[in-house]
Amino acid sequence: MTGETVMFAPFADRGLALPSSNFFRGVIGFYKIKHYHLQPNSVLRTSIFVHLCEAFLEIRPHFNLFRHLFRLKPQPDERNPALVGGAGVQLRDKALYLEYTTLSSLSGWHGQWFYIGNHQPSLLGRDNSPPKRREC
Repeated sequence: MTGETVMFAPFADRGLALPSSNFFRGVIGFYKIKHYHLQPNSVLRTSIFVHLCEAFLEIRPHFNLFRHLFRLKPQPDERNPALVGGAGVQLRDKALYLEYTTLSSLSGWHGQWFYIGNHQPSLLGRDNSPPKRREC
């Protein structure tokens, strides 16, 4: 339906709200992915980064710093990325970042979805393709 998008409850639990931030839309735009291509812990990592920048460093989230700290990894692998959850934001080097833990298993998270209003500035609409690799 026009004006709506799919949202996964674990995404909302990990800080994704709509309308999403300019930074979040910039990240998914740069990597040419949709929000549902991400995994829940990837949403959490992005939320923590934004909070770190805004609340502790007192700067706007800086995309080049994000790319220095994180990389996007196809899930389960580059040849066969999943349509939902096919992109993972992963730390490049844990020694360079905050120490925190995430849930290692979120099995069944795909089934915890609902529709939500996708107001301006909105996320891009849904399609039936998995994420595609973008060279950085």
